[in-house]
Amino acid sequence: MISTNMIESKLDEKILDLIKKKELKVGDYDERVKICADIREVLVEAGYTSCLVYPYGSTINSVGFTDSDLDLYLDLGLSGDTLKIAKILENCTEFVDIEAVPNARVPIVKAVHFLS
Repeated sequence: MISTNMIESKLDEKILDLIKKKELKVGDYDERVKICADIREVLVEAGYTSCLVYPYGSTINSVGFTDSDLDLYLDLGLSGDTLKIAKILENCTEFVDIEAVPNARVPIVKAVHFLS
């Protein structure tokens, strides 16, 4: 008969293995930094020359996984609307599935980085 401690130990081991497999590695963080730089570059070229891109959420809190999304706050330095930002990203080949959600409590633009 298998003891409860042995079952718990095996379960703990499997959970730790899963976390190690799915947690963000240094390369994943580097890729996310590059995505921030890519978005900033696109927005600077579109006229938002003083924009800043700030990641937040699970990536920054160290609880993200390799398949987690990347939450970003864009400080455009001047007023901009989500529809205009979405249109700018639509003209960039690095981003796909762009969707503006202008009527959300906090307006957002969803996009998928094509290369990642």
